[in-house]
Amino acid sequence: MKREQENLQHIYRLIGKVDLNNLKIIDAFVNSKIGMFMPISGSFKHAVESIHTHPSYMFVLTFNDQVSFKIDDKEIVTQPGRLIAISPFIVHQEIYLDHSPRYIAIFIDKEFFDSQLKEYNLEEIKTFKGDFIQIPQGFQSLIKEFMIEADNRLQGWEQVMSSLNVRIIHSIIRSLIGLKHNVGQITSRLDINRTVEYMYDHMGQKLTIEDISSFANMSSSHFTRVFKKEMGQTVIDYLTDIRLEKVKHLLMLGEKSITEIGFECGFSSTSYLSTVFQKRFGQSPSEYRRSFMYYDKINENIK
Repeated sequence: MKREQENLQHIYRLIGKVDLNNLKIIDAFVNSKIGMFMPISGSFKHAVESIHTHPSYMFVLTFNDQVSFKIDDKEIVTQPGRLIAISPFIVHQEIYLDHSPRYIAIFIDKEFFDSQLKEYNLEEIKTFKGDFIQIPQGFQSLIKEFMIEADNRLQGWEQVMSSLNVRIIHSIIRSLIGLKHNVGQITSRLDINRTVEYMYDHMGQKLTIEDISSFANMSSSHFTRVFKKEMGQTVIDYLTDIRLEKVKHLLMLGEKSITEIGFECGFSSTSYLSTVFQKRFGQSPSEYRRSFMYYDKINENIK
């Protein structure tokens, strides 16, 4: 009961007074700074039956084209996959079309939003009247995380929600003013690190560049360029090197035949392994094993 009362107070503060019956057809996820609302079925009567305002900033993420907004006698049709922004106290009315709308309405406390906006030293705060905004990178993940935390309220949820409030607001503000992260190099590096682990884990299998680049979610040509830039050698050379290092290790252990070692490390035949090993180390696998066993005997005699 206490939780319901707190949620209701937050809702009133963010969107204004509404008929409680209207809230039955929406899912609400709220805290004192941000509220998110999704229609479950039908229309939110408070939004469509009257011209109204909200004391908060409203950002609507739509998933279909079944809702539009009337502002200053203009109808603004929403665009799926984009945010539409409306400033506090802007008179508007929602218009639903033939089918049930699918959207998430995000309300952000005016005072909190304006205080975060000051961090960007803008000359003036723009008034939003149905302005379209590109969805920030990772924005839907933030929304999902917000809803999960608001719904479950696990221990520590208030601290997590406080952090999410700030991240969501700054994500929107940066998109509003056109700030973008340069994530290309970092993303490429992380993707290459993942593929290196993949190569180690699957070196005993037949691996092609297509297999590895597909794991990295890149085209083969792009992957080979990025890999060479990050690792300083080609994909095939790197894969061959890690296979040969594994061969050396198994040869030193002396527990398996050279044929077994070759197949375990991804070489299709013993002759191919011998050719590659000779070229790389100047001796055959059997010579390498004998030399290693020879030094082992010398060390045992010394002891």
